[in-house]
Amino acid sequence: MSPCEQRIKADIEAGLTPQEIAAKNRITRGTLKVYFYKLTRKIGMTRFGCAVAGSPHPINEGLVSTLPKALRGVALGVAKGLIDKEIAEEMKLSYGTVRSYKARLLQQFNLHSRLELAKALRCPQEGDQLVGVFE
Repeated sequence: MSPCEQRIKADIEAGLTPQEIAAKNRITRGTLKVYFYKLTRKIGMTRFGCAVAGSPHPINEGLVSTLPKALRGVALGVAKGLIDKEIAEEMKLSYGTVRSYKARLLQQFNLHSRLELAKALRCPQEGDQLVGVFE
């Protein structure tokens, strides 16, 4: 892990806002998001601003199983924290199709962001704390 990644990880764990982290490390919010995404793979955080303290949340299989097959794979990918490109590669779909399916999921659950969708698809466990970083 690079020194900058270590500083950003410490700042996230300290509860600083994205604006404070970016200012402190003299980087843009876009660059901060790139670092955050890299950290998600290295330290087990859930992607897209949803840092999980404690063990990862299991996926709500009951909710996911009610979805049509086409949407189910995209929902599972979002719940796992994959980006659209990774979901597309895993499901052998185009990037645009994945984005379209994700938009349908958001509309179906009356949600407004990927973070809200990921939270809706997970089963919260006692003792775990969800912290929105890029909301």
